[in-house]
Amino acid sequence: MEKNKIYLVLKRSAVLISITLIILGIIYIAKTNLLLSHTKISKATNAKAPISNRLKNSKIQKIAYLTFEDGPSPDVTPHILDILKTYDAKATFFVTGKNSIINKLTLVKEAQSGNTIAIKSFDNNTKKIYSSPSSYINDINECTDILNAIIGNGKFNSKLVRFPGGSTMVDKNFTKFIKKGGYNFIDWNIDSKDAIKTKHKLPTDIVNTVKASCKNNNSLIILLHDTSSNEATSQALPEIIQFLKSQNYALKALQ
Repeated sequence: MEKNKIYLVLKRSAVLISITLIILGIIYIAKTNLLLSHTKISKATNAKAPISNRLKNSKIQKIAYLTFEDGPSPDVTPHILDILKTYDAKATFFVTGKNSIINKLTLVKEAQSGNTIAIKSFDNNTKKIYSSPSSYINDINECTDILNAIIGNGKFNSKLVRFPGGSTMVDKNFTKFIKKGGYNFIDWNIDSKDAIKTKHKLPTDIVNTVKASCKNNNSLIILLHDTSSNEATSQALPEIIQFLKSQNYALKALQ
């Protein structure tokens, strides 16, 4: 009899243990499924929106680079510097070595005003400098020495150059050669046409040309000139700057 009682007790205990294990198993599986479900929801919630949607929501900065060529001049360049200061705008001046020697004080003022000084050539003698890549580099090196001598050794450290007439004037050997020498050439994507010689060049003509060329473009490199014959350019500059700012362009100097 005792043996039977013990047997029954053990049997009941075994059944209870089995039932308990089954219940615990069911609870574990349920919790695991719930955790996985939450994980999937969390991943779906935190997933990045499609690139197209993110671009629509992001604010793309609009930048305009005013670039002036062939100065400095004793009259137009100082006027341009005053206008830039008034409107808290910066620009890039692609100077010639020859005019830099003639107008040293203006060159120094350009450099001290937070604008970028870059190199055009010594005197735009394309027949000479485009005779070979080495001739062009020699011209650039000569200009670098001149600018360092005027501005101060070590203070002129720009490696930006602009080919007279633009890079379409030279073949790939030139561009490869100057890149190898550590220089970067800069063209433009908006021509103000202020250098086109007409009998009556009006500031409004320059303004309207720039305005018409700015549409659907978030990055502008505007070609302008600051020689003594470009008085109309300096007269047009305030309206150009006001227009660009009204279109949310930041006016910066190339670096």
